[in-house]
Amino acid sequence: MREQREQEQRRHEQQVQELQVALRQANETLTAKNHELLQLNRDAGRLLELNGRLEQDLRQAREDATGQQQALDGLKLLAAEHTALQTRWADDTHRLDTLRGELTGARDALEQERTHRQQVQAEAARVSARLEATQELLERFSPAAEPQRRKPPRTTAK
Repeated sequence: MREQREQEQRRHEQQVQELQVALRQANETLTAKNHELLQLNRDAGRLLELNGRLEQDLRQAREDATGQQQALDGLKLLAAEHTALQTRWADDTHRLDTLRGELTGARDALEQERTHRQQVQAEAARVSARLEATQELLERFSPAAEPQRRKPPRTTAK
């Protein structure tokens, strides 16, 4: 029995040693896992911080894009207005050229009319002078004319 007890004692000690080795291995594994968990927590903290910065950068980029889109829309509107103004300017320039042509034509016609009027007035003055001279001659040489009423002939400049 003693032997049996010793055997059981050895077996018990051996089991205790095996359990101690298993416990040591479990503790080492637990320490490694704790270390790994600590590293993962640090990485997660760094990633959360990076995620926050990236979200802020993304938000800022979206705001910038919105502002740029609004500026682009404003520029498109200005470009459309510019095009409309260019078209209007071209139309107005064409109209101005047309009006200048018409004004030149009207001035030429006015000058021709003035010249014609001056010629007509000069001709009317000549005809009037001839008429007066002819009337005076008729009055002077008319057989019914009385000698007292005869007027001396007028001299007119021709």
